[in-house]
Parts: sequence; C-alpha cells; structure tokens
Amino acid sequence: MFVADWCGFCDNPISPTEQNEGNYTMLQSSNCFHNTHRKCLRDAILSKRAQDGHLSCPSCKAGIQDHELKQYVRDFEWKEVENYFTKQLIESCPNLFQCDCGNVIEFIEGQVDLGQKDEKGQLLTKEAAEHMA
Repeated sequence: MFVADWCGFCDNPISPTEQNEGNYTMLQSSNCFHNTHRKCLRDAILSKRAQDGHLSCPSCKAGIQDHELKQYVRDFEWKEVENYFTKQLIESCPNLFQCDCGNVIEFIEGQVDLGQKDEKGQLLTKEAAEHMA
C-alpha cells in the first residue's frame, strides 16, 4: 500500500511514480527526514538559500546543512548562490566589505599594530599589519 508523502516546498504529494523514479529526496542533515521533490529543493537552494544564507525544512523548520544542499546544484551554481548571499550581506551592513583576497571583513576603525606576528612567530610586514588593522 502506498502512503503519500508531501513535499513541504510545493505542498503537493510525492507520487508512487516519483518515488520509483527517484525524483524525491529525504532530508538527512536536518535530522527530520522529511521528503521533498528534488526539483523543489533545488529551486529553494537557488532562491531562498541564496537570499537568506540558509535553508530550513519547510515542514518542521529544522536547518539543512550546506554539505547536503550542495549535492543538488552544480558547482558553479553553488558559487553563484554564495556570491549572491555575500553581496546581499555586504550591501545590508555598512561596516562589511570584501577584501581583494576574497574574505568578508568587518571594518572597525583601529590603529595599525606593527608588533603583530604571523602563525610562525614572525613580525608582519607593514603592509600586512595595515591589511589586518
């Protein structure tokens, strides 16, 4: 006997055909194990995850880990999702900016500490200390 599961994203049942063809997935990293259509999850990753920086199970609101979400999009799509979220974050927080090295940094005005050392115990160059200030 078939027991219908519902996709929390589209609120439609997951049919026996969809189950047989593998067009659904069970959320694992959220530990809720709710089922969802693969396409609906993918669409949510490309929209909601990109917008909010996280994605939760629509049925119980448990957080879905990024390592699971990455399985449903291509590498270049995940990079676009991350870049879009980073851009949104930087635009919404005036003290944040993206450094040339790619890191997102919160700017808090301070003084340059020329006595800073790197992980090997060597003094930082003036340029590196200014970068860290």
